[in-house]
Amino acid sequence: MNAIKNKELEVIIPILVYIQANLHDDLVLDTVSKKAGLSSFYFHRMFKSVVGETLKQYITRIKLEQAAFALKYWDEKVINISTDLGFKNSETFTRAFKKKYNMTPKNYKEQPIHIKTDINVENSYHQKVFSEFEISAVSIKRLCPINVAFIRSVGPYEEVDPGSFDKLIQWAKKNNVYRKDLLLIGVGHDAPSITPSSLLRFDSCIEVNKSFFSEGEISYQQLGGGQYATLTYVGQYGANMKHAYQKLYQEIHQARNIDFGGLPVIEIYKTTLINPNFHLNQTEIYVPIKVKKL
Repeated sequence: MNAIKNKELEVIIPILVYIQANLHDDLVLDTVSKKAGLSSFYFHRMFKSVVGETLKQYITRIKLEQAAFALKYWDEKVINISTDLGFKNSETFTRAFKKKYNMTPKNYKEQPIHIKTDINVENSYHQKVFSEFEISAVSIKRLCPINVAFIRSVGPYEEVDPGSFDKLIQWAKKNNVYRKDLLLIGVGHDAPSITPSSLLRFDSCIEVNKSFFSEGEISYQQLGGGQYATLTYVGQYGANMKHAYQKLYQEIHQARNIDFGGLPVIEIYKTTLINPNFHLNQTEIYVPIKVKKL
């Protein structure tokens, strides 16, 4: 990656973090370009070059994909979801949603939820599966906010380069902030059932003590705290991890006292080296939840 590209990433990646944390605000071009310290014209060109979408296209898509997730999994009225995501009014939201998904938000919400699960199946399958990996019971935990340095990947989750974690470790050592107990973390911002695989956003992260200015492809963000449903998966990274997610989603869906809380999903890797083929990789998976008022 050339120096010009690195300089563009230093500007754009923190802006993407800012957008994610402020989706409910009126994120017009003038406002966001000022946040970046650039003219609207120059920022527009840079954003499109780096992200592949205009600022407006990007923000609208992210909002609508979050709305689709919320409509499926939140016990909230459509108008409340529209307001939470910063749409000016319900008519604007409905028109944009229908254009993207070919149905109204109300009709989308009323569709049945299909959660694939092949965890609770016949014993022969159990024996095969659990000789390859193990999944703990699901529990509820509250996470504190975590400061991280990260490298963003865009594309299929299964194609994320594990070498990004090596880059982060080398960066931490170079900047004298590395410790063996620093957490290595993966953050999935999008739902594969909603967002096209080519646009899925994944952040490879390493824990840091405090904020810092972006350095090329490495940027800073704070992962929000809150309540999560969590379990531990032990086994190879890759296809088998879907069973852990299926178990989590199924138990959240069936629970009387909790709802899905949205995204992102957080993976905390209990290792000092990300090796996809290692059979004893231990990964804590955290899915945001909301406690229901019963």
